[in-house]
Amino acid sequence: MVESIQELRLVEFGLGGETFATDVTEVTDILFVPQMTPVPGTPGEVMGLFNLRGVVTALLDCSGLFNLRRQPRSRTTRILVLEPVAGAGFALWADYVADIATVDAAMLAPPPEGTPGVEMLRGVYNRGTGPTVVLDAAALVEAPLFQQYR
Repeated sequence: MVESIQELRLVEFGLGGETFATDVTEVTDILFVPQMTPVPGTPGEVMGLFNLRGVVTALLDCSGLFNLRRQPRSRTTRILVLEPVAGAGFALWADYVADIATVDAAMLAPPPEGTPGVEMLRGVYNRGTGPTVVLDAAALVEAPLFQQYR
C-alpha cells in the first residue's frame, strides 16, 4: 500500500522581521498597497479600509499580534487579499512576498509554547533557511478583535 503525502502550498511573506506563510487557497490577490481610508477608533492592527472590486476590505497589520515591530512601507511592501469571510474583505500587510512554497505537511511542527497569537497559527516549519510561521488566516479574521469588521 502506498502512503499518501499531504503537501501544503503556501505563500511565504515577511512580517516584522520574521517569515510567515499562509495557505495559497486563502489568498485571492497579491497587490501593491492601495490608497485606503483610516477609520478612527479602530485597533492599531486595522490600518484602514479600501475598496477592492466593490468589496470594502480591511487592511490588517498583524505584527503587533505576534509582538513584532511594524516595518515601514517600502518598495517591496505588498498586501495579501484573503478570501472574503461572511461577505467582508480582509487583507494582510506583508513587508515582502518571498515565495510560493510546497511543504510536506509532516514538516509542520506545533508553534512553540507561549508564542503570542498561537490561536491564529497552524504551526512552524524550517526548509533550511530559518523558521517559517504558518498563519491560519481563517482563525485570524475570526478573532474577537476583528469580529466587528465582518
